[in-house]
Amino acid sequence: MTLIVKSMDDNVISLPNWLMVQLNLAEGDSITPVVEGTALHLKPLQRFLALRGLLRDDKSFEQSINELEESWQQWTLPEFV
Repeated sequence: MTLIVKSMDDNVISLPNWLMVQLNLAEGDSITPVVEGTALHLKPLQRFLALRGLLRDDKSFEQSINELEESWQQWTLPEFV
């Protein structure tokens, strides 16, 4: 996936519509970006993934996380990107 980065003085991160849909974000949602090296992480996702430690004894939650990880590993970019 390639996204073009542009600088602005506003505290705004503009995302393409298709990515907003994938991340379940709506216009005006507030997110907290976390920069680690050259990677940008969105804080709501990090909070969700942190549940794995809290809910490690919940078998259905663990199964759901494993399914998400498997889907992520199999995901490929559409040809038009």
